[in-house]
Amino acid sequence: MVKWLRLLVLTIAITCMGWKVVKGCPNELVSALNIGLLLSDSLDTCSVDLASSFTPNRDGIHENFRPRFNCPVVEYELTVFNRWGQQLFKSENPEESWDGTYKGNDVQIGTYVILLRFRFEEQPEEEQQEIKQALTIIR
Repeated sequence: MVKWLRLLVLTIAITCMGWKVVKGCPNELVSALNIGLLLSDSLDTCSVDLASSFTPNRDGIHENFRPRFNCPVVEYELTVFNRWGQQLFKSENPEESWDGTYKGNDVQIGTYVILLRFRFEEQPEEEQQEIKQALTIIR
């Protein structure tokens, strides 16, 4: 959300600067926008974005699942299980994604469990994070 806020504030500032050339832009507005941009930068923290579903149906949209990070990660491990606890996918590479298959075959529509373990590069070793979450496949 902070990244979106920063983008929004930056976009408004650029628009206002362009407007200033043509019609004039109030100094108060430019100052407020600059302060907003500085505040959003100070709130920026490392985070992970996890989708709750994806659609590996070969239409080119949302074909794969992988966590998205806004900071470098180390000690990364993503595991996907079916409802019976069978491991379907495992990766230690944060750039590798799951395509909704197991041994080359499409898995069924339904809910699966992900286990994500990671540590942001800037965190101490003892602060490894673990996230368990449901993941739904829609075809």
